[in-house]
Amino acid sequence: MKKWMLIIGGFLTVLLILIAAMASWMVFAPWPQKNGTIEIAASTETNTKNNKIEITADTAGKSRKAEIIRDKWGVPQIYADREEDLLFAQGYVHAQDRLWQMDMNRRAISGTLSEVFGEMSVEMDKYFRAYSLKEIAKKTYPQLDEGTRKLLEAYSAGVNYYIEQNAKSLSVEFTMLGIKPEKWTPEDSLAWGNMMSLFMSYNHSQELIRAKMIASRSGEDISELFPFLGDKNPLVIPKEVDNYAWLNQEFKKVSAGIDRWMNNHSEMWGSNNWVVSGSRTTTGQPILANDTHINLGMPSLWYENGLHGGRFDSAGFTFPGVPLIVTGHNAHISWGITNLNSDVQDLYLEKFDREQDPGRYLYKGDWKPITIKTEQINVKGKDPVIYKVYATHHGTIINQVLGLSDEHPLALQWTLNEGSTLFTSIVQINLAKDWNGFREALKTWDNACQNFVFADTKGNIGYQAACKVPVRESKHQGTVPVPGWTGEYEWKGYVPFDKLPTQFNPPAGYIVTTNNDVTQSNAPLSYDWAPGDRAARISDLLKKGGTLSPQDMEAIQTDTYSLFAENIRPYLLGVHADSDLAQKALDEVRSWDLYTDVDSIGTSVFEVWYNFMLRNMFERSFGWQDSGGAMFTPASYLNYPDWTQPTIIKLMNNPESSWFDDPETTGIETRDDMIAKSLDQAVEWLRSQYGEDIQKWNWGRLHTVTFTHTPFGQSGIALMEKIFNSKKYAIPGSTSTVNMASFYWNQPFTVGFGTSQRMIIDMSQLNDMKTVNSTGQSGHLFHKNREDQIPLWVNNQYINVFFSEDQVRSHAEDKLILEFKP
Repeated sequence: MKKWMLIIGGFLTVLLILIAAMASWMVFAPWPQKNGTIEIAASTETNTKNNKIEITADTAGKSRKAEIIRDKWGVPQIYADREEDLLFAQGYVHAQDRLWQMDMNRRAISGTLSEVFGEMSVEMDKYFRAYSLKEIAKKTYPQLDEGTRKLLEAYSAGVNYYIEQNAKSLSVEFTMLGIKPEKWTPEDSLAWGNMMSLFMSYNHSQELIRAKMIASRSGEDISELFPFLGDKNPLVIPKEVDNYAWLNQEFKKVSAGIDRWMNNHSEMWGSNNWVVSGSRTTTGQPILANDTHINLGMPSLWYENGLHGGRFDSAGFTFPGVPLIVTGHNAHISWGITNLNSDVQDLYLEKFDREQDPGRYLYKGDWKPITIKTEQINVKGKDPVIYKVYATHHGTIINQVLGLSDEHPLALQWTLNEGSTLFTSIVQINLAKDWNGFREALKTWDNACQNFVFADTKGNIGYQAACKVPVRESKHQGTVPVPGWTGEYEWKGYVPFDKLPTQFNPPAGYIVTTNNDVTQSNAPLSYDWAPGDRAARISDLLKKGGTLSPQDMEAIQTDTYSLFAENIRPYLLGVHADSDLAQKALDEVRSWDLYTDVDSIGTSVFEVWYNFMLRNMFERSFGWQDSGGAMFTPASYLNYPDWTQPTIIKLMNNPESSWFDDPETTGIETRDDMIAKSLDQAVEWLRSQYGEDIQKWNWGRLHTVTFTHTPFGQSGIALMEKIFNSKKYAIPGSTSTVNMASFYWNQPFTVGFGTSQRMIIDMSQLNDMKTVNSTGQSGHLFHKNREDQIPLWVNNQYINVFFSEDQVRSHAEDKLILEFKP
């Protein structure tokens, strides 16, 4: 018996060792090689059709090489003599660290997630296919000039060389799912730019939210709920749409998977940037700061990188999957970005011929043929899903991805439908040497519209809006769906580049943008802007600061003072507390310094009260109920603080406003009634969650972030989520603070959106750029550079990204050489 027990025990021990070894191999084998030499043989030769790079000897008959030098944070600085080698190496390092992220993004963009995840992803695939992001990239690529195409091809070749050479040791996600990535193409890189354009161009969603609100409160003016409309620009509703009454019955319960996968990307996109003239800095040269606000995931969308070779000499942040630097500096200039919030999309209601020929639609009295395309989604373990997609001259009919029946077809017109020259602009920005060259580069930045701030080594600062913005008829605001059949709402061309907002060396000595209204004319680029709190706060700090140092810029980037709370707090403090606990809560709000730091109790009381206040005012006012994942629920309006915060400030000045009345009661509630009711609910919620001791209600207990991996961090399996996600971090800030950290209304107060990276560039010392990413460089499980920047990000600290070759080499921890053998 003992003998058999020993044999069985030995067998189990060996089995466990083998399992542990296999698990270790799955996790650690994919970690990238960062030292030594990798020879890339002449057999890697190639052309534009098969995405490989041509390997030839240089003029001296020697091999060419690219050096990849990484610091302790895993930030690669790449050196090469030839641009093709430089971009090959960038594609290689992006794939080394982020191939899973790149492949997942590519699958989402092209609508092929169902090939991996089965039926749960079908709605998501339909969603992205409706926007034709990959098809538009395929249409764009042949239109690029030869030099630009070569750069994209070289980058793709680097990605593909990594895939080919590491086919048996790809990251653990590929192994767990039993899949392998296809070859990377230049169109894949262009399509990622199109994805960014989609995330930053959400006007069609806003139009439909407004239409649903109009339908819910038919006959009532809802203009005052949208800050840049109201009395000055009353909402124009076409008479032909019958106040969108059909929408009250139209919304379906579409798959919650869209919300889960998208994580409400389309409802939030922000950023801060500013630049200060050398006359106002301690260094005597301009200082530029930029922090971008996007979805917070594992890993970050951003990747720090330096590129030095051929015409290129730049460093900053990149998107894995896209060549060159997106925001950063070269040897002459620096640049930062924020979303312009311009309106580049419109929804058109179409009329199909339901009686005689459903294959045609009405336009200006004539029937025109509908374009019909058959889509096939291959579904793992199931039969393919085959369906038809319809389009008019306005664009694709998108009802099915919006959760609508096809009774009232909605076509999406979007500037991106015509293609995009975005990457051409990125190339030229990286090469620009002065203000004129920079502005010239931005003329081809036509989508993913941005506010650019600029500085150069000669002491100049500037600002330029970059976008292809439609010119509309006067009665077409671009705020609600319009009749497509009349021909009265067609675009009339685009705003000329020279008419877009711009500044150069302004007298104030600084420029600030935070998604706020940048127009100074009667021809708006949009009716949806950020309210301007962040811009006002940054401007105040810049004006108060005297001469400003890079350290002052750090303090401004991480500032947590809430101007919104400053405006609203007096109304909250004006109500009577109904209990001792509520009085203690009000006392905390009264003594609060208005900084939304993790140890603040006043922040918690204020934010929870405000959460209840909004829900009480708007959920019942529109008769909306929680629809279990359906799009355009009450949270669709509430998730736009750019709408709600200025609206609440305005309504607070009208205590008898009907928006404070609860339609489900017989009495008429006023502002103070609603404030008091919401305070009672907030105090009870805080008590139930955190106990009677109000000193334990600090903001950091409520306001946390967990960086979530796609897809395993969202699996619902506790152990898997623990392995793939970061730990939970208490973080400061709010939706309205410079240090942005916001939550979605269906998940209070878990932060899913916020400052994804920070960057500060002193033009007197380009070798001392300060940056921090929200996660780390690596996407590989358990890698030391996967989460190492999170504590810095949480604690408002930065790393140095060096620029001079001497400094880069002196701080090197790893050096890998790609040697191209002739």
